[in-house]
Amino acid sequence: MSAGLSVSPATRVAVVLAAAVLFVLGLAYWWQGNLFHEIVGTLFLALLILHNLTVLRWYGALGKGRWTTRRSYATLINAAILLLMLGLAVTSLMVSQTLFAVLPINVGYSAREAHVLVAYWALVAMGLHLGLHWSRVINLARRHVAVDFPAIRWIARAGALVIVLYGAYSMMQVLLVDKLLNIPALDMWDFTTNAGGFLLHYCAIVGLFACFGHYLAAALQSLRSARAV
Repeated sequence: MSAGLSVSPATRVAVVLAAAVLFVLGLAYWWQGNLFHEIVGTLFLALLILHNLTVLRWYGALGKGRWTTRRSYATLINAAILLLMLGLAVTSLMVSQTLFAVLPINVGYSAREAHVLVAYWALVAMGLHLGLHWSRVINLARRHVAVDFPAIRWIARAGALVIVLYGAYSMMQVLLVDKLLNIPALDMWDFTTNAGGFLLHYCAIVGLFACFGHYLAAALQSLRSARAV
């Protein structure tokens, strides 16, 4: 298999972070309306395709090497997010009212419900996926930031704790668990007065799962190192 599209590490990180921002914007359906939602969603899927073109080597290496616990976990998360994004793309075409409305697809309420449900699970998977590769973001930042001393590490950990706590609070505020379980939730957000709060809540939720995914992957890596000793 081809090694994929060659891009710099900084470009790859920028693509992933931009896709995450677009995804959160896409969740704010009632903020700017359907056309904005579909444009943002289309741009997100375009970045997703671009991201996959840069990691074709990963797909080619699936049948090679040793399957450690961490690698198995990473593959599970990557497979989950791939399937969820495919589901999101398919349901997007099915429920489109503007950009792809010309497609001869007849849909009912069930397709729209599936689109929303898949989106919320994709949010969780995206956070976990970001967490898997967060060490690359940290290493990239170290190359461009001259300051490097032990206090920085503790500041980063304190920041992660704040994100986790606020992310957990945000989950309760937006009733995320109900949405993941497809339980009807009456939480119409008032975008006229607090659009920023909505976006901040969902960014914090992505950060929460990114932290969880990062530290779980690190724990699995440490477990492997301990066994090797």
